[in-house]
Amino acid sequence: MIRLLLLILIIISPVAMLAQDNNSEDNLVIIKYCTDKIKEDPNNYYYYKGRADVELSLNNFDAAISDYSMVIKLNNNHGGAFCNRGIALYEKKLFKLSKQDFLKAIELLKKSSVSYVYLGLIDVSNEDFEDAVVNFTNAIKDSVNFPEAYYNRGLSFSKIGNYNKAIEDFTKVTKLEKNSNAEINIAFNYAKIGQYDMAEEKINTLLQSDSTNAAIYKYKALIFIEKGDRKMACDMFFKAQVKGAINIDSDIEKYCK
Repeated sequence: MIRLLLLILIIISPVAMLAQDNNSEDNLVIIKYCTDKIKEDPNNYYYYKGRADVELSLNNFDAAISDYSMVIKLNNNHGGAFCNRGIALYEKKLFKLSKQDFLKAIELLKKSSVSYVYLGLIDVSNEDFEDAVVNFTNAIKDSVNFPEAYYNRGLSFSKIGNYNKAIEDFTKVTKLEKNSNAEINIAFNYAKIGQYDMAEEKINTLLQSDSTNAAIYKYKALIFIEKGDRKMACDMFFKAQVKGAINIDSDIEKYCK
């Protein structure tokens, strides 16, 4: 649900971790059950929390915010409610309010890797990439096997020109999970430090395994740009366009017209 940044224009959202495995019918059952319980006992925050968690997983952010606010009203020491309300506020682009909630969640929970990741994403939205690195690093300290934190820190490192650190973080992601965006970014960051053979080897390996992925063609083109080969770059940009690459027209306008 979260996107941004120049390199693979996708930032992975931790909100996915909160999603339920329930099907839509199960979700409706849970919401109805909690609603009925709230009518019986309107001062029991537990049922507001249960309903809010489902609403958040369904992207019903306004409803989730309302219910998490009731949880906080009834129990203002509930760090999880502050964190999850922060996520809902973030998704509505209410960054100032969401930041307040994440800071409160960290204060109450002592450890909250998800809160730190979202604080980092708020920094990214303000182009404060060095502050973002600090927050993503704190997320990693709280949860060392958190691929989203490594991935987003890698993007931030790349934005401030620390390409070697970016490669380290994207490599860590690939050790934790299958992630083609991280693999593409590894190749691209090798090109940024002038290791073109390594960059091409990695991007070509990706193309061999997935010749339909438009982003791979786009970033192969950007690797050619780093090498100074505009002709080959434009060939790749046009292939990426045919494959349906995102935001490719601006690249073609910039490099191929």
